[in-house]
Amino acid sequence: MSMNMDRIKKALPVESGGGRRSILRQRPDVAEIVVDCVLRRRTFLDTAARCGVDIESVNRFRRKFITPEVEKIVLVEANQMSADALDQEVND
Repeated sequence: MSMNMDRIKKALPVESGGGRRSILRQRPDVAEIVVDCVLRRRTFLDTAARCGVDIESVNRFRRKFITPEVEKIVLVEANQMSADALDQEVND
């Protein structure tokens, strides 16, 4: 009864262009960061502090990688998780 983090990770756009790579995009818990941003489970400042980056890094990450398609997938996963939890509660 948890979100499919692999699905969320696969939905993220591939990093392109020159310049420095996104620190957040390279983290193993990138899907968790995306979920926190989309569902507002943590403030962006808390996310930045947890990841050891500046708030502007979180803002850049959101602009570049959290596309409307990624947001939809996170919301679908969250709704599915809620439905599964409700089903489990009813079955118990």
